[in-house]
Amino acid sequence: VCHHVFFSDGPHGNSENDVGGKMYREGVLRREGAWPIFQKNNLKIVLNGHDHLYQRSFPVDGAGKKADNGIINVTFGGSGKTFKSKSDWSAFQFLTGSAELAYVHVKGDTATLRLIEPGGKTADEVVVKLK
Repeated sequence: VCHHVFFSDGPHGNSENDVGGKMYREGVLRREGAWPIFQKNNLKIVLNGHDHLYQRSFPVDGAGKKADNGIINVTFGGSGKTFKSKSDWSAFQFLTGSAELAYVHVKGDTATLRLIEPGGKTADEVVVKLK
């Protein structure tokens, strides 16, 4: 679990982005340092916030390429922002409101990630085998 994003199609995560005249390389720099450590330790899901939206990736390597042994990146940062694009690594995008709930339930060797909309409807769900 991290605050700052590794992958996001919002303003802070995916590549060099010009936001109000300030260049951001946040996600790129974090991936270069941390993603190899995550892969070495066989992580399956990385949860982060910072961008105010919800986005889930396919399992990806540190370059954002789909990979069978990759890591799912989930950004859940509350409401208020929009997506700039939809990357090839992006499995699901959702503009959040003010009352969503995202959680991971772990039972045995299975983790289930869910995004719940107000009223209880499941907006996104993915099941990940941990072993």
